[in-house]
Amino acid sequence: MKINSRSSAVIAMLLSILFGSTAGLFIKLSSWDAMALNGARSLVAALTVWIFLRRPKFTWSRAQIGGAVFYALMLITFILANRWTTAANAAFLQYTAPLWVALFSIWLLGERPQRSDWLTMIAIAVGMALFFSGKLSPEGLRGNLIAIFSGMCVALFLIALRKQKDGSPTETVLLGNLIAAIVGLPFIIFGDQPLNLREISIIVYMGIFQLGLTFI
Repeated sequence: MKINSRSSAVIAMLLSILFGSTAGLFIKLSSWDAMALNGARSLVAALTVWIFLRRPKFTWSRAQIGGAVFYALMLITFILANRWTTAANAAFLQYTAPLWVALFSIWLLGERPQRSDWLTMIAIAVGMALFFSGKLSPEGLRGNLIAIFSGMCVALFLIALRKQKDGSPTETVLLGNLIAAIVGLPFIIFGDQPLNLREISIIVYMGIFQLGLTFI
């Protein structure tokens, strides 16, 4: 049976959700320092994306560089949030990104949210309030706050991709992974990270599937 482009898109989206949703689990399973783990998985992801692109075309535009920086910050803050709060909190609060996309788009894209967008933002804000309604330990609060900041980074990354819709935004992902890998390199070299089959398997899986193929 021939698969049409719409079916392929749906299958790709489902696989992206499947691979992407494993991030919290494998971050918790690894005993590596958060910055070292992020640097290592980003390095593998960069190689994966580079192989896919073969000959990447870097425009070095403001949108490409800005998108890469916010992508790298998104990765770093999410992995730190997972270490400082629960995986569920980190994922939920990062997914407040639509709220920030709608707000930032007014300023950066000149697009005003529709009524349905405002209703969605209200629902997200209520959900965020519920997370902070109970007692939080100082460490849990720190993780939740950085997860919210991670959601802002996701929003700015997506807006940067939107500004490159007629270009090749995949290079933004490649460049962002390279930035994250460079930031994590000192933690890998000078940190005391256990190097065994379990840790290597986690890094390779996260780099190829959870980051690389998901964004491709």
